[in-house]
Amino acid sequence: MDQNLSKIVDLISLERLKSYEQVFDTKSENELLGVYFWNIHISSLFFKLSTIIEVSLRNSMHNAFSTKMGNTWWQISKLHYSSYSATPDHKAPEVVRDVRGYFKAARNTVIRDKKERYNLELYIPQDPEVISATVFYVWELLLDREFVGNNLIWPANLSKVFKGWPKDKNASELLQIVRDDLKSIRDFRNRISHNEPIWKAYGVTDDSLAIDYLVKKLSTMENILNVISPDKRKFVEAKGLINEIKASLTTTAIASFKSF
Repeated sequence: MDQNLSKIVDLISLERLKSYEQVFDTKSENELLGVYFWNIHISSLFFKLSTIIEVSLRNSMHNAFSTKMGNTWWQISKLHYSSYSATPDHKAPEVVRDVRGYFKAARNTVIRDKKERYNLELYIPQDPEVISATVFYVWELLLDREFVGNNLIWPANLSKVFKGWPKDKNASELLQIVRDDLKSIRDFRNRISHNEPIWKAYGVTDDSLAIDYLVKKLSTMENILNVISPDKRKFVEAKGLINEIKASLTTTAIASFKSF
């Protein structure tokens, strides 16, 4: 092995590279590192798309909910749920407690950030700052059936949040489909964030199957973005991101990285 390549491999670890060698049939250390960098390349593109989906979803939800419930719609007095009971011993279901907890954590994150970066004491977060500091998961939780019912956020806001809502789906069906797909996207993005091989999945044994797996992920992400906003999906496509991902999901693209 070339001495410089050996140093790079040592930084990545042979254990991590072994899976690339098996699936992509690499013939040299140079090809092995090439496929590794292809994974970094395609991961960065998918991360951009997942970020667009997250920001689009949370802004769409916030804009719809705040219209009738005010900018702090997540407060206990405003965010109602289907199993609520006025009895003294009533305890909110876990999903509701989690939503409240994540918004509280987001608020604390803003306060901590202002103190660390600007030395501001007793800072009162602005509502948009709280929204932007939330984790992806909280928006997934808000699709729970606890929030479906008369005078609740769903289905009243369905067409406002999901402008590309397929009319052949009722509220419960659509919310479950979107929630399942968002979980898939969130898990996928977590793999990206932890520098994992994002093509790795059960049954993926060669480069064609790796590509097929990632093409399905792209399709899921495109569909979700289209459900949130067909206009946003068209804008992203026009800017070239989706086509760039598709162009990178080919055996030709992988071969070009092998020979870098």
